[in-house]
Amino acid sequence: MQYGSTILENDDIFGDTVNVAARVASMAKARQILCTQEIAFMVKSGELSNNMRPYDRLRVKGKNEQLDVYLYAWEQEGDITNMATASSFTNPARHDQVKQLVLKYEGKPHTIETDTTSYVIGRGQDCDLIIKGDLISRHHSKLEHRRGKFIITDQSTNGTFIRTTEGQEIFLRREEFTIFGSGHISLGKKVDLNDENIIHFHCE
Repeated sequence: MQYGSTILENDDIFGDTVNVAARVASMAKARQILCTQEIAFMVKSGELSNNMRPYDRLRVKGKNEQLDVYLYAWEQEGDITNMATASSFTNPARHDQVKQLVLKYEGKPHTIETDTTSYVIGRGQDCDLIIKGDLISRHHSKLEHRRGKFIITDQSTNGTFIRTTEGQEIFLRREEFTIFGSGHISLGKKVDLNDENIIHFHCE
C-alpha cells in the first residue's frame, strides 16, 4: 500500500504513488501486509499502530532518499521474528512497566505519556521533536508505548545509538529497543555527552 496523489489518463493511473505501490507490492510475500512509512505514520489507532514493524528499505527511481517499508503484523506475535526484541537488552521481562518517558533536549523536558502511539524524532518539520544535524534523517526514530513498555524504533540511514546509565551501549538500524531506566540517545552517531544534539531519557 501507498498513499498519495496520482494522474488519471485514459482510465489508467500514473505517477510516483503508483510506482511506489508497485514496488512495495512486489516485495510482499504470501500472508504479508506491507505499506510505506507515510501510511504507517498516518495510522492513529493504537491497536493498529502497535502492529506496525520496520521491514525493509528500498530505492525508487526518481527519489533521492531511500523508501522505508513497514510490515503490518496481523498474525500472532509468536509467529513474527523480531531481532531486536529477542536480544538480552530488550527482554521485556527484565523491566517494570513505566508510567511515562521523559526526554530532555537542549535543557527542555518532553514528556511522552502511555497513550502515545507515535512520537517521531528527526530533522523533519513534521516531527514531534525536531533535531537538526547532517547525519540525522528526516524521520529518524519513532517512540511509542506498547504493552506497558516504551519502544524506540530506528528508521534512519545512519542508525540510532543508545547508552544507558548502566553502561550498556546499543546500536539500532531498522530495529527496535525497549527503553528502560535512564540514559542518552544520539541520532546518526555514537553517544557523545558533549554533543549539542544529545537526548537524555528517563523512565518514570
